[in-house]
Amino acid sequence: MTDENRKPRVAEPQRRQGVIRFEMPEDSLPPTHAARVLWEVVGTLDLGAFLRGVKAVDGTVGRKTLSPQMKLTLWLYAISKGVGSAREIARLVHSDDGYRWIVGDLEVGHHALSAFRVGHGAALEQLMTDILGSLMHRDVLSLDLVAQDGMRIRAAATAPSFRGIESLLECREQAAVHLKATLANADDPEVSAGQKAAREAAARDFQQRVEAAISTVVELQKTRKPSEKPARASTTDAEARVMKMADGGFRPAYNVQMATAGSPLGGPRTIVGVQVTNVGSDMRSIAPMLEQVKLRTGQLPRTILADANHAAHGCIHTATEAGGRY
Repeated sequence: MTDENRKPRVAEPQRRQGVIRFEMPEDSLPPTHAARVLWEVVGTLDLGAFLRGVKAVDGTVGRKTLSPQMKLTLWLYAISKGVGSAREIARLVHSDDGYRWIVGDLEVGHHALSAFRVGHGAALEQLMTDILGSLMHRDVLSLDLVAQDGMRIRAAATAPSFRGIESLLECREQAAVHLKATLANADDPEVSAGQKAAREAAARDFQQRVEAAISTVVELQKTRKPSEKPARASTTDAEARVMKMADGGFRPAYNVQMATAGSPLGGPRTIVGVQVTNVGSDMRSIAPMLEQVKLRTGQLPRTILADANHAAHGCIHTATEAGGRY
């Protein structure tokens, strides 16, 4: 038999053969990896505020609380990569080495990640203030020059969710009927207790959102002139407002104002103030930002750099009286 007639020997992948692997998760990332750096930095912070109200303590029964250092580092690492979804983070924990290293042998789902971010707003605010104070104490951050600018962030609401008062009153009746029907089916043996609780929570949540939208429309209508269109509000997010976006279109959004500062020697900038409003205009936004910067850092900026549409004459006067320059 010639070489041309012989069947080539090919090594095909085998997936039914059992394999035992030994690995050290600590060694899965290089020493300078961003996940390691963030873990070390977060480990130097006082995270006691994130453990207030925890019932499982030493000497008692109860399930252990997931490490706040782990959850905070996980969020910071995800944000640095442009990821802001708890569901996406929970998915990346099983596929990305950086996320997997932060979690270690623990398990964390998107519900726990969302609850951590939403339920510790005051602790996160205080943590930001503490970090700014530490940077200023080490002369890494200077308020000699603070720049302020804003951007429109798309809200989690669609245009059809905005309704007038008549439509909202109809939604109120529908929400009440839906909740009543949900409670009436609570004895259905084919539905588990978890499903019943989820359905009832969803029905009550929709009812609360409708009531919030009605209250918003009533308040907005008080400021409307008779010649203006009737006020409308979203049943998804009552605080969202339709405003002009950067591309010239109009969509439900929020106006996020940020103030940044840095070191006189240059380098990265640090956010020293964040202000989120549902007002589409940037006018008169400097004075509230000055108050926030002073609240976080204990002092006012020496010089404020912002577009002219951020300040009215009153804002300039306020900044000048405080010793700043506009």
